[in-house]
Amino acid sequence: MARPLAGDGDPGARADGHPQGCAQRGAMSRRRLPAVVLAGLVGAVGLCQCGVRVSTSPPATPTRPARLPTPDSISGPQAAPPSEKGAVASSTRSPSLRTNVVQLVLPTEIPSPIPTPVPAPPERLTIPDLRMDVAVVPVAWTVTEVDGTMVSRWQDPPVGTAGWHVNSGRPGSGTNIVISGHHNIAGQVFRDLILLEPGQIVSLWAQGRRYDYVVAEKLILPEQGVPQEQRLQNASWMQPTLNERLTLITCWPQSSNTHRLVIWARPYPDAPVASLAER
Repeated sequence: MARPLAGDGDPGARADGHPQGCAQRGAMSRRRLPAVVLAGLVGAVGLCQCGVRVSTSPPATPTRPARLPTPDSISGPQAAPPSEKGAVASSTRSPSLRTNVVQLVLPTEIPSPIPTPVPAPPERLTIPDLRMDVAVVPVAWTVTEVDGTMVSRWQDPPVGTAGWHVNSGRPGSGTNIVISGHHNIAGQVFRDLILLEPGQIVSLWAQGRRYDYVVAEKLILPEQGVPQEQRLQNASWMQPTLNERLTLITCWPQSSNTHRLVIWARPYPDAPVASLAER
């Protein structure tokens, strides 16, 4: 019987007639091992090039990273309320959150000033010691020429009344209040004014309120046959003043008008109202 040639039909036969056994397969495995190791090294090199660190040492036991506090872990609706003791301990360890409260001061509305009521003009004049009670009306002035000089002349008040100069003060206004009247014509309302003496009381009435004044001085000043400077000096008694006063002006004497009678009085708030009304 013819023996088959090596390599014909039996993969395990050798040329010397012995079958290929485990030794031959082990040799083949040893030839394949360098290829596997080479492939592993190539893969390791590739991983290193990709940024992956490959270590052949045994892996270390993983440690749990420290957990940083977050706003939700410190305070928030999902944080569990700590126990009484835990709350005290955590408050000493964890940083506290400080809240700066800024108080806004809004500008308040500045109230508008209350307007001061304007004092009313005088309506009536009374002098209890002279039994005088006279109605007072406003009077203005006109400008006329006298001896080549323009002179202001006050208008005459209606008969039986005294005239309050409209450019002068009012009761309670803090300046000079000027009232003039005739002494020998047009009702002679100031006929007895010459009898008034310092220390006596003169009262003005305005809107039902009474203002009392005490006479301070009585002056008789020449008016006719005097230089213009003298007449201007006489008229200065009608000028505004820094303090409130009442000035009464008429002519003198009874038989002529050669002089001016000027009486001025200062406020007398302490005047006894009852006793004045009884006079």
